[in-house]
Order: sequence, then structure tokens, then C-alpha cells
Amino acid sequence: MTTQTKYTPGPWRIAEDQWTIEGKNSGNCWVPIAKPYEENEQNRDANRNLICAAPDLLKACKAVKKLKGMTGDANIDNLIHKAIAKAEGN
Repeated sequence: MTTQTKYTPGPWRIAEDQWTIEGKNSGNCWVPIAKPYEENEQNRDANRNLICAAPDLLKACKAVKKLKGMTGDANIDNLIHKAIAKAEGN
């Protein structure tokens, strides 16, 4: 069974306005997908950067999951499994 992507696939980027996060739509055009609000500029920038990294982080977690047991640490394997499930809405 294949899991269908339920989000705008990466890459995501920070738009020129420095607030909006954009992803590419099916027409290969950059479109707004998120705009984190935070009064504190440092927190806003940190949140924005983390959100932009989400597709890459998910991809990295899935790559590590393919190495099941290769980390040698059940806690790390469990964290990876939980992160993937949370990202996929499970």
C-alpha cells in the first residue's frame, strides 16, 4: 500500500516578503503555503526556517527508516517512526 502525499511536496522556500513560505504547485509555480505569525522576529525566523526544512527533514527520516535497526538505538528508531507518523498525520 502506497501512502499518497497529503501536503505540497518540497522544496519549500522563503518568499521575497520574508514572511511567507512557498511551495510549487502542479503547474510548477511558487505559491504561498504558510505564513507563520510571531511578534518576536527571532522566533518568527526560527519557525519559518523549521517549516521550510520540513520536507527535507521528512525525506531524511524516511531514508533512515529504510535502514531499520541500523542506528543501533531503539530510541532513535522510535523518534524517527513518530516523526514520520506525525508529519503524515497518523
